Amino acid sequence: MNSTERDQMRDGQRVAKSPPGPQRRYAHPLVGILAILLGLALGLAVLYALLLGAQRLYAERVIPNTYALGIDLSGLTVDQATTLLSEASAPAYEELLLLDAGDHLYEVPWHDAGMLYSPRATAESAMRLGHEPTDLDPRRWLRLLRARHDIPPVYELDPERARELLSMAAPTLALEPGPSMLALEDGEVTVVPGEPGRELAIEATLANIVGRGHESHLTQPVAMVFREVPPASIDISVIQDQVDDMVSREIMVETYDLLEDRTYRWQLGHDTIVSWVTLQPLTDELGHPTAVEVSIAESAVAATVQRLSDELGDHRGFRPQEAIPALMSAHSAGGGAVRLYLSHSPGSHTVALGDTAEAIASRNGMPLWALQQANPNADLEALRVGQELVIPSQDVLTPLMPIPHKRIVVSIGQRRLRAYEHKELLWDWAVAVGRESSPTHTGVFQVLDKQETAYASLWDLHMPHFVAVYEAGPGFFNGIHGLPLLSSGYRLWEGALGTDASYGCIVLGVEEAKQLYQWAEPGIPVVIEP
Repeated sequence: MNSTERDQMRDGQRVAKSPPGPQRRYAHPLVGILAILLGLALGLAVLYALLLGAQRLYAERVIPNTYALGIDLSGLTVDQATTLLSEASAPAYEELLLLDAGDHLYEVPWHDAGMLYSPRATAESAMRLGHEPTDLDPRRWLRLLRARHDIPPVYELDPERARELLSMAAPTLALEPGPSMLALEDGEVTVVPGEPGRELAIEATLANIVGRGHESHLTQPVAMVFREVPPASIDISVIQDQVDDMVSREIMVETYDLLEDRTYRWQLGHDTIVSWVTLQPLTDELGHPTAVEVSIAESAVAATVQRLSDELGDHRGFRPQEAIPALMSAHSAGGGAVRLYLSHSPGSHTVALGDTAEAIASRNGMPLWALQQANPNADLEALRVGQELVIPSQDVLTPLMPIPHKRIVVSIGQRRLRAYEHKELLWDWAVAVGRESSPTHTGVFQVLDKQETAYASLWDLHMPHFVAVYEAGPGFFNGIHGLPLLSSGYRLWEGALGTDASYGCIVLGVEEAKQLYQWAEPGIPVVIEP
């Protein structure tokens, strides 16, 4: 027994031995598997070759099943597709272009701004399908070939049309710069610039629109770009010269208080005049400023008049209706001296026990008629203790601008008239004054008028060289005159000088009256003392 047989026997088996003869050969199982794999590889290679062939075939053509605006573009080149799409019409682009002007948001259809259908861009969009690098994957490419593709129309911005739109809108969007103003402070002219204007920067705004037109989010606002337009410049040199000239003028204000026999003076120089000068804008028919005029503000002059009045005090001041025009006229003439009338305010009196209207009027240097005129609702014949009466202003008796360097003083007690010029005594004459039944009023008066000869019809008196001094009654004046003549030619009171012989007037000798008449002028203060 050989070794093989022994081994078989150990295994408890007995294998019959084959008879000798020719041997049979069988294929190994791996060979079949390899054959199958080889077949598959050859099939895939053929399929890949076909796929590559198809991709090469459509390398510059639109892949099958591709449509735009319902037009089949399969197999067409970009130029062919463009030609075909040019014959089709696409709906207008529906989105709105939002233009942000900063203070307002404007809405404009993109179509009006130049967003138009582009056949070429639509054809190029169709061409990109299946030709992107990611589309070259065989599996994806095969899926693309089997599916239908509808390409939406592509819109592109026409810059020229957008520029035309902006050019048309530019005038409406422009803002004129505000007018520059001139200011005057302490005599110095300065420019207060107006608000700057703006104008549309068309090319910069167009660049923003074009940039947004290339983006997918067309609904976002597009910032409009504006250039600042500065206000017009103003040459202030001419205006400053005019101001300098005006503030350089000086005015000497003088007034005379005939009650005090005192003159007051003020020198109005730069510090005062500069507050008067103002810049007055001149405008056209539409109210637009065209120029500036240097002028004097009446309100500022009025303030100066009030200040001077306050400095006088004691219920004295200036009459604005006279003082303001006088100062403005003096300034207009280049400056100089101005005489102003000093006005006295009305006073008041509380009736005491024993007061009579005549006594009250006399104590305040007023004719009775003036007291009655100032108190129209009072019964002067029946005064009550504690009753308030208005004492007329001194202006009632002395309404004319006083002559400060001349003065007439009459003493009733001494029966003398004295005339002064520059405080120097010129004449000292005896006079006749009013008798007890028709007394001469005391007070401060002034020369109101002159008549070569006045006639008093009540007494048939011709009064030579009559100088009116005060109104004894409405329309009836007492004054200074020479010895009167009756109509018969008889001269009255030739021996009565130095007595109380007249009917209220102050009577001089014939020659004295003539001298006084020639020297007297309206406005001379006349003081009649008790």
